[in-house]
Amino acid sequence: MANVNYYKSPPPTVDDNPIVYESQLCLTKRKRNLLIIVIAIVFIIGVFYATVKAVFSRNSINSNGNKTEDLLLMCRFDNQNENQYWSGDNVSGTIEFINNNYPELKLRSLNITLVGMFVYTTSSKTGNKGLSKKTKHEVLFFENDLIVKSINNENQLVLPLGNYTWSFSGRLDQRLSPSIEQSKTTSPSIRYFVRVKIVRTEWYKVNFYKEFGIIVRNNSSWPANVTRFEKQSESRRGIQARVNFPKTVVAAGNKLSFDVVLHNSQKTSVRGISATLTQIWEIGQIKTEGLALFDTKLEKFESSSIEKFHKTFELNVPDNIPATFSSNLTSSTTHILVAVHYELTVKVDIDGIFANINLEVPLIIINAIEKKRTTNAVFIQ
Repeated sequence: MANVNYYKSPPPTVDDNPIVYESQLCLTKRKRNLLIIVIAIVFIIGVFYATVKAVFSRNSINSNGNKTEDLLLMCRFDNQNENQYWSGDNVSGTIEFINNNYPELKLRSLNITLVGMFVYTTSSKTGNKGLSKKTKHEVLFFENDLIVKSINNENQLVLPLGNYTWSFSGRLDQRLSPSIEQSKTTSPSIRYFVRVKIVRTEWYKVNFYKEFGIIVRNNSSWPANVTRFEKQSESRRGIQARVNFPKTVVAAGNKLSFDVVLHNSQKTSVRGISATLTQIWEIGQIKTEGLALFDTKLEKFESSSIEKFHKTFELNVPDNIPATFSSNLTSSTTHILVAVHYELTVKVDIDGIFANINLEVPLIIINAIEKKRTTNAVFIQ
């Protein structure tokens, strides 16, 4: 009997080479599995990092605070003035190390060093937009090893529970630059400190490192030739101003005396007189930077139309100000000339645009050792 197609449609055909499409669901499962693997790897790394960090934190002494959970590191200087020294002085004291919790604290080395470091910052333009990039530089120009103890792996230094002390002694060079603190984060500084570094045998434990700062003042002397200084100027509005200094050398902690004279024939309005002391850094050929140490009002005029004015002023120079100096600072990789000097600006504030008078006077500031003041009256202002 013949085949009959009741629906009058062509018979179905079979393709010998079918095309099979991969399911989108398969792709989604594959991506999900890959994501799970990545998350698991990140989690394992995070757990490992947290564990190592916890071990480091428990067994370390940081540079800001000298106390941790189980250890204490301190420095006691023999100097009666605590941590203040003159260049050429001997720096001595005792490092005290207290182990409260580790029955066998294994050490590989112990180093105590007297250090002098110069820090400054430079700026450079980066990119097409001219953005400024600041770079910090450190010049280690003075190192005096006070205690150096290295122990090989076979003869480790093991410290049981208890207190340990190491005495140190070392001399500062005679021609060292004075200590100068940073007035802001980007300003230059010269700092001295006793550095204690204790290296542990276990690679995964943080070493002990701490700096104990000292202040160094250099023994500057009175210049051979000290002369009077006078400077004058006239404003665009006809006011004449003059300053007279019996001397432009002053010892830190003493008073600086000078006269200010005004001639105002046209009776132009004058608001007052002020003085600014500026510390000027010259760092090789790299940069020159001025830092205002203080700005003080000398005179405020009740009547702005004065015709003549003459008065003697006295300024107190801070006793902790470093002396004028110039020095070549040399490290293993750097040789740089650093100079610090001072300038006093006497400003006459006059009514009007660009009418003020600024009289800049170079100053030499010295430091006088106390014991010499009884034998040399030149240091007494």
